[in-house]
Amino acid sequence: MGEIATYLGDRDIRTSAANRANSHIAVVNCDNDPDPARPQFWEASVPVDVASTRSAEGRGYQWAVANMMQTGFVTVKPPNSLTCAGNARQAGVYGASSYHQGGAHVLMGDGAVKFITDSIEAGNQQAPNVRTSSGPGVKSPYGLWGALGTRAAREVISEEF
Repeated sequence: MGEIATYLGDRDIRTSAANRANSHIAVVNCDNDPDPARPQFWEASVPVDVASTRSAEGRGYQWAVANMMQTGFVTVKPPNSLTCAGNARQAGVYGASSYHQGGAHVLMGDGAVKFITDSIEAGNQQAPNVRTSSGPGVKSPYGLWGALGTRAAREVISEEF
């Protein structure tokens, strides 16, 4: 459980997802799509998820619906990274995010609240989705951040963060 920034209608890369509905790649990748002049926002030509363009259905709204776009995050890209959807509201890469400088707060399984920085070690960002690779129990390729969000591989971290 952790923070997600709420959609403000401004095409922010953390709160409106670039839509890759026709993409068949395992990990949805939109790394080249932010506006070069404003890297925290999507370029005007980039289609964003329909759900994220209506404030009532944007990121951080309608928490009881429990769609990934509105309420969830995965530990693939570090906090405050861009979001990218494979289809509206569900499949995609949605990260923890906040309006805090440099990271987001995350609730750990033991009840501790940690501030996870944007610079947390996140492994191989080009790796395919673990779920579709070689089956259950596969170690996360997304480094320390991926290990924190992996339960099937029973990863144990030995470092403090």
